[in-house]
Amino acid sequence: MPLVSLPSLWREVARHPRLWACLGVGFLIDWAFALVFLMGLQVQAPSHLAGDQAIAGYALAVYGLAKLLSQAVCGPLLERLGPGWGLRLGLATVLGGMAVLAPAVHKAGVLAGASVYGAGAGLAWPSLYALASSSFPQGERGRLSSGMAMASVAALAAGVGVGLLLPESWPLAAAVASAATMVALAALVAPALGTTTVHVRGVREGPVSVLVSAALRPPGVAVTLLLLLQTTAAGALVSVFRAWGKELLGASFHVQALLLVPAAAGGGVGLVWGGPAADRVGRLPVMAAGTSLVGLAVLGASSLRTLPAVGLMAALGGLGLGFATPTFGAVAMDLARWWGGDALLAWFLAVEGAGHALGPALGGLLESTSGPAPVLKLAAGLFLACAAVALAGWRAGWQQLRPAVPARGNEG
Repeated sequence: MPLVSLPSLWREVARHPRLWACLGVGFLIDWAFALVFLMGLQVQAPSHLAGDQAIAGYALAVYGLAKLLSQAVCGPLLERLGPGWGLRLGLATVLGGMAVLAPAVHKAGVLAGASVYGAGAGLAWPSLYALASSSFPQGERGRLSSGMAMASVAALAAGVGVGLLLPESWPLAAAVASAATMVALAALVAPALGTTTVHVRGVREGPVSVLVSAALRPPGVAVTLLLLLQTTAAGALVSVFRAWGKELLGASFHVQALLLVPAAAGGGVGLVWGGPAADRVGRLPVMAAGTSLVGLAVLGASSLRTLPAVGLMAALGGLGLGFATPTFGAVAMDLARWWGGDALLAWFLAVEGAGHALGPALGGLLESTSGPAPVLKLAAGLFLACAAVALAGWRAGWQQLRPAVPARGNEG
C-alpha cells in the first residue's frame, strides 16, 4: 500500500462523528489507570502503608484477575443490557473501586478497591469495543483499532508524566481523586457513543449458546489462538526486559531504557501504517507480516550483545508489532459483528487478559531456571507461530467467512 495514500485514508476515518468519542473514552480510562496503578500505588501508597513496597504489585495482580474474570462472564450481560449501559455500569463500578481505594490505610482496603476497580474495567472495555465495532463499518475498523491503540499509549504516557510531577508525600487519596475525575469525564462523553446492541442471527438462542457456537467455529478458534499467542509472547518479553539488559547486554537500566526510543519510533510508524493496511490489504496477511517481523527481530536480539545492533532489532521489532497490533482488534470486532455479538468480543478480550497473565508467568519461570536468552527465543517462537496461524487462516479463507444471512444491523 503506497505511503502517500496514508493521509487521505486517515482523513476518511477522522471525519467519522463517533471517532473522537471512542478515542476520548479510551484515553481517559487508561489515563486514570496509569495515575492509580502505575504512579499512585507505586509512589504514594508505600509511604502511607508503613513502607509496604510490594503493595503495588499485589494490587495490580488483583486488578488483573478481577478484570479477567469480569471479561470472561460479562458477555451475556452485555447482550441483555446493551453495550451502552454496560459502559455506564462499568465506569460506575470503577468509581466505586476508587471510593474504596482512596481512604484505604491497610493492605486489605487497597486490594478490595483494586478488585472492584478491575471488575469495572472488565465490563467497561468490552462495552467500549462493542460500541466502536457497531459504529464503524468493516473497512474502517483497522484504522479505528490503530487509533485506539495510539490513544492508549498516549494516555499511559500522560498518566506517568503527570504522576512524576507529583511529590511522593502527596496523599494517595488525592491521586485517586484525580483519576476519578478522568473516569467521570469518560462517563460524560460515553452517551455520544450511543447504545447499539449487536443482535446475532435473530433466533431464539441465548447469548451463552451463541457465544459457544461462535467461539468454536474455525475462525473463532483461530482468533482465540492468535490473541493468546501474541499476548503471551508480549508478556514474556516484558517479564525479562531488565534481566535481558543486565545479564546479556551488561547495560545499566538508564542505558537499556534508550532502546525503548527506536522501539517506540518503529511502533508509532507501524501503528500509523498498519491500520490502513489492515483495511485495504486484509487483517490476516498484515498480521502475518507484522508478527513475522517482530519474531525475527526478537530472535536476532537474543544472540546480539552490542547496543547499536540491538537498537536496530528494537526498531524493527517495534515496527512489526505496531504494524500487526491494529489487526487483532479489527479481526475480533469483525467476527463479533458477523457471528457472536458482544459476548464474543468480551471473550476475545478475556483471552487477551489470560495471555497477559500467562506470558509473564512463563517468562519468569523460564528465566529463573535458564536465564533471559531462552525467554527471548520463546517469545520469538510464539510470534512466529502467530504469523503461521494467521497465514494459514488467510489461505483457508477464514477472513472472508460470514453468515449466509447477516444478523439485523450486522452487515458490516
